Amino acid sequence: MNNIRTKITATVLTALLTVSATAQSIRSSYFLETMPGRHKFNPAMTGNYGYVGFPALSGISINASTNFGASTFFYPGEDGKLHNFLNQSVQADEFLGKLKNTSKLNMSIDMSIISAGFKAFGGYNTLDISLHTNTQMQMPKELFEFFKVGRTNTTGATQYDMSGVKAEASAYMDIALGHARKINEQWEVGAKIKGIIGIGHARADISKLDVTMEQNRWIIESMGTVDISFPGIQPKTSISTDANGNVREVIDGFEMDGYSFGIQGGGIGFDLGAVYRPIKDLAISVAVTDIGFIHWKNNQSYKTLEDKIVYSGMDETQEGINGEDLVENFESLTKLEATDKSSINRALRASLNIGAEYSFLNNIISLGILSHSTFGPVTYTEGTFVANIRAPKAFAMSLNGTISNMGGSFGALLNFCPKGFNFFVGVDCYPGLKVSPQFIPVNKLNANLSLGLNFTFGEKVL
Repeated sequence: MNNIRTKITATVLTALLTVSATAQSIRSSYFLETMPGRHKFNPAMTGNYGYVGFPALSGISINASTNFGASTFFYPGEDGKLHNFLNQSVQADEFLGKLKNTSKLNMSIDMSIISAGFKAFGGYNTLDISLHTNTQMQMPKELFEFFKVGRTNTTGATQYDMSGVKAEASAYMDIALGHARKINEQWEVGAKIKGIIGIGHARADISKLDVTMEQNRWIIESMGTVDISFPGIQPKTSISTDANGNVREVIDGFEMDGYSFGIQGGGIGFDLGAVYRPIKDLAISVAVTDIGFIHWKNNQSYKTLEDKIVYSGMDETQEGINGEDLVENFESLTKLEATDKSSINRALRASLNIGAEYSFLNNIISLGILSHSTFGPVTYTEGTFVANIRAPKAFAMSLNGTISNMGGSFGALLNFCPKGFNFFVGVDCYPGLKVSPQFIPVNKLNANLSLGLNFTFGEKVL
């Protein structure tokens, strides 16, 4: 029992607390002309000069946002040890009081492997080959209440509605070709086309998960799907009995049985952007990026059973179901069966950027505001306020403050840009961020790190 309890608890908490990565660079770079890679936010925006990126170091961005932290799930005990929320010493009200209605995680990594920009064909052209990983997850509060409290009504039924469990992870590469040009003194426009190579994808969407806990049995109704396009992941099977007494073989989990790298899919994407200057020192911009899809082949597709699942002979205590049996039987909540869907199409995580910047002192200082939204299983929205300082020719700095649906953050970006050389590093983080000795966020996390090295050449463009 203890081994099973530890295994399932560790799986859930690791999924919630492990920092993976978002595929956006530091937002401040949106307004700095000295930044070669800002065309990733808006294809109409270009750097001051042509550039060639240092292979695999042209631009690296790691971004993670959650509305919870380790202190939500782990508590110091009187014995000096750290206990997870299932420990009897942790009060249910204390734990549940820290949770939002939905616990959310949104992470990704973006790395430019090959990147270049140059003036030709009447405008500015870009080539970028990048690697992207994305992870999104959301879990309702009642799921953790079910974990912690179990059955509360010792004479009648206890019901839980744990609908809305969503999780998605993907990894892919894209090859992007972009072109931007100046239409007149007021308008600049740009576009990109991207060829996409899918490396792996997995998605779970449980739209309905109702559990009725009676004296000696559970009745479970669920509706949802699971799609997996990662080679080496195999289903685990078991025998289950439905409400009518029918016995069948079902899928109740997955395990990794080796991994072989290969192309798992392909697709296409587009970026579109524009910059409008109604007066000399004011620039208004808008862009939509990653409009497109990936076709995932060799897909393993599953759905939840249509019939109710009944488990009888469940252990009960004065506080409801026994904690170890509760965790042990968690996988039983979403029994699956295979479907004949061998391939799927998934939309890219499209983003919308809307910005405005006003410059002072011949563009040495500027103030900007940027609205950014990324759409997907977990939608991320933020507003960023930016102050930029540009020293002539060799240095630029940006300070920012951000408010988002995952919390706030403050940050700074430094860009060293003498002739022929461009290096930048930036950090944004939640102002009260604390980490454990293992660098796990103690409170909620909203942070990103970005850096890059590029070599510039040519005359000032556009």
